[in-house]
Amino acid sequence: MFDYLIYDFDGTISDSYPWFARALVATLKEHGIDETYESALAHLKISVGHALSSYSWNCTRDEAKKEFYDKYHKLSSEYGTPVEGAEDILKFALELGKKNYIYTHTGAHATLLLKKFGLYDYFDAILDGTMGFPSKPDPTALNWFVGQQRIDRSRALMIGDRDIDVNVGRNAQLKGCLLDPDGFYPDLDCDFRIEKLVELKSIIA
Repeated sequence: MFDYLIYDFDGTISDSYPWFARALVATLKEHGIDETYESALAHLKISVGHALSSYSWNCTRDEAKKEFYDKYHKLSSEYGTPVEGAEDILKFALELGKKNYIYTHTGAHATLLLKKFGLYDYFDAILDGTMGFPSKPDPTALNWFVGQQRIDRSRALMIGDRDIDVNVGRNAQLKGCLLDPDGFYPDLDCDFRIEKLVELKSIIA
């Protein structure tokens, strides 16, 4: 059904959110703010920007953002792992002659982690946050990427773990698949909904 698979990175290919949440809790603690892991995670599942703007910092937001990302990069570089089933589904897609792509707001750190995980070579191209496009769900970046990669929109699927991933795909006239194992988006209107990446096999075959 789908020949072009465009994946979000954090929370979809990389199991990033445990380290995002720990980094946010630690950053907040250094600024005298006590926060639970669960509450930090709930904010982050909307977006990092939303999470950082949800607290009153005793420094500038840019300073807080840098502290947060410094901690996250250190934690994920040392302890990060791929989402369960990531390599299996990527390999399955390639064996069927399909193409895998990444579209992420993350910059060069995504490539670093893909290489650490041994997954970098499964992807034909990566669209990351260093290219200066508006953020998801604005479709500008994805529309540009579809043109650059000569992707047939009717046979393309955008896969991600947040509403902005599904919505950016649909805003670019692609189908959207939500990976939501913890039920953060029970009411989101999407074309497909899965709890594990392995469930993609029946969708893309």
